[in-house]
Amino acid sequence: MAGAWEKIGWQGVAAVSTVIIAVATGIYAFFSWGLWVETSETKKILADGQRAWLAPGTLEPPKSWDLPPDQFVEVRFSYGNVGKEPARKVHEVIKWTTLKKSDWKNRVAIQQTIQNLFDKEKCADYGLNPNGRAFFPGDVRTYASVLGFDRDSAKRVMSKEYFPFIAGCFVYETIGSTRYTNFCLILEKVAEPADREWRTSVCPIHNDAN
Repeated sequence: MAGAWEKIGWQGVAAVSTVIIAVATGIYAFFSWGLWVETSETKKILADGQRAWLAPGTLEPPKSWDLPPDQFVEVRFSYGNVGKEPARKVHEVIKWTTLKKSDWKNRVAIQQTIQNLFDKEKCADYGLNPNGRAFFPGDVRTYASVLGFDRDSAKRVMSKEYFPFIAGCFVYETIGSTRYTNFCLILEKVAEPADREWRTSVCPIHNDAN
């Protein structure tokens, strides 16, 4: 009788041991997965902290919008790399036009304006520019482009019914990955403060990065 009990007892212990080992294996796998996720997230955070980040800056208005018909009104658009390493093979896509003031904050109207300016559906579709310049770390005033508004555009701005409107994207390489930045800005005339008649305002859409 004792032998039978001893036999049953050891079988029960073996079964319980099997369950314990399975549970322990599951717990180990769970924590291993958690560690992998944590490590991956840590790597991503560290990489994001070391990579390049291209960002738009501000728009600098011209001294006057009222120029002879054969001249372009120049608006200076500044931007730069606010990250830690150079951005390489940069594809700079910058477009400009005017936007009705009544369409400001109208996402559908702004999206349509952007679509009319670009020949690609998404920023990433432009791809890297193998011959593009490198943007070295600095701030959003490191680089600039001069945007020329023609006479008709200048007249619309002077009518006070339109904003100068700028949209575009940067596609670039950093830490072996392709990244992009979308931007959409207007140049807005304001009454205050008195020493600054114009300010750069951000559109409600098309301002994101990966």
